[in-house]
Amino acid sequence: MDDFLKNLKEDMNETVLKDIDFDNKNKRNVKNAIHYKQKKTRINIQQKLGFLLSIGFTIIVMFGIGYLTLDKLGFMALDEAPPTNEASELKSDIKAGNEDSSFTPPAQEELYEDLSKEEVATRMLNTVDYFDTASGEFELHDVFYDDSESNNRVEYTVSLKEQVGESVKSTTFYDEEIMGVKSNTNKTFYDGQKVWRIDNNRGEYYVNEPEVNGKQQTINPSDVFQVELRKLYDSPGLFRKSPPDSSAHITLFPYEKVAYYLGEENLWDIEKQNEELLGHNTIVLTGEIPKSDTDRMKGNQFRFWVDKDTGILVQYEVYDQNGELTSYLHPDRLEINIPVSSKEFVPNLDNYSEMEPEKPLYENSREADIEVVDHADYFPEEVDVVLTRLEKELPFLYEFKHQELELYSASYEQYKDFKQAYLTYSYKKPENEDGSGTKLLYVRQYHKDAVVRSIGDFVTGEKEKLEEFELNGIHWVCYQLKNSPETHFIGKSDDYSYEVVTQSVSAEVTKRLLESFKKND
Repeated sequence: MDDFLKNLKEDMNETVLKDIDFDNKNKRNVKNAIHYKQKKTRINIQQKLGFLLSIGFTIIVMFGIGYLTLDKLGFMALDEAPPTNEASELKSDIKAGNEDSSFTPPAQEELYEDLSKEEVATRMLNTVDYFDTASGEFELHDVFYDDSESNNRVEYTVSLKEQVGESVKSTTFYDEEIMGVKSNTNKTFYDGQKVWRIDNNRGEYYVNEPEVNGKQQTINPSDVFQVELRKLYDSPGLFRKSPPDSSAHITLFPYEKVAYYLGEENLWDIEKQNEELLGHNTIVLTGEIPKSDTDRMKGNQFRFWVDKDTGILVQYEVYDQNGELTSYLHPDRLEINIPVSSKEFVPNLDNYSEMEPEKPLYENSREADIEVVDHADYFPEEVDVVLTRLEKELPFLYEFKHQELELYSASYEQYKDFKQAYLTYSYKKPENEDGSGTKLLYVRQYHKDAVVRSIGDFVTGEKEKLEEFELNGIHWVCYQLKNSPETHFIGKSDDYSYEVVTQSVSAEVTKRLLESFKKND
């Protein structure tokens, strides 16, 4: 009798309960019913119906127990062949003869407790602690300050434990008239050791063994919020350790979104503690986007839907000053802690060829000895630091000193003992225009015996001489580029060469601006 009771659950699962499908949706319904039970104050018709169903279910269960009891005692026995071990032997053969291995994590448990601002930010910065596997699809649409757009569709499966790996399919959609193609699909596979990145349109892939950075221990929001936004990527160990970067990380590991949008607590609020989305209980955050030179998104308001139990950013939306939707991540599917197979993380490369390693584009092998000593762009204070260093260490340095020009970038390079300077100036850039603007002057300065790069803005091809002139101790020759409205000014002064290449700035204007091109004293 004891043995019979021990096996009662298994016997019932194979008989009277065999066709009862108690799936994740049923589980959520039961949990929701328990969670909201205290809010019910009276018995309604649905409750009465549930009461009757409970009685019916009890009768079925009792009948099943009685049936099994009689069967165990021999009253219901039929003439049938004894069971064999063929099924278990087959499973053993498959497992032994197949390199594939699977991982089934514990079922996800939805969270309904109220979370504070700090708690939700902590979960979002430490999602790796709250789920084992995830699979999903989403559409990503971004609009940037310059009104350029990006449209992507992403499908992914990720495992953080046991069968560690990731497979991601990302399709980018283009304006066919501009790009010549409607879309391009890239695939990323990671098996815990190697990463394969596949360009579907080109039919090529490359593989490498990535260096995965990040912390193992829990990160507090204050650790992240105290770091200046522009320096987030200068600290590779700031965030939690996660698989190599892919398109799926924006939803599964939303660390940068937390740093950008939630760092100033007074600018955002919890709009709703519990809202169902794709079968998950989410907490809804809304607020003003902090002003930052590093966030290129167009819009000033945001709304996040964050999975409460994992911290995954299930959905987000960005709105402009008129409340119009500009950018968004809209999911179609999100499954947490589902079984995964290690086969999912290794690609089939039958129809792809491995990319050849990129060869240096040097015209002169000595260019390999050129090194970048220092560089900065976009951020004026950082550009000024590099410029100050150039002024101190390059006595031959010339600079533009004209109110219509604004220094956008500065680079300090060196070939052996010869120092070189690269400067980029914006010409009449509108105050509300982001970045460098479209009208530029590219400048480089170097010793006549130095080796300079044979690629870049200063490699201008065929050109026609326009004129020669002297200004501020430099002898200039102005050239018109072939099949281009741009010009290339090449100057000499003692042992040093000076070059200026224009972009949307006429030769006449450039010559006028060169009057302010003087040696720094």
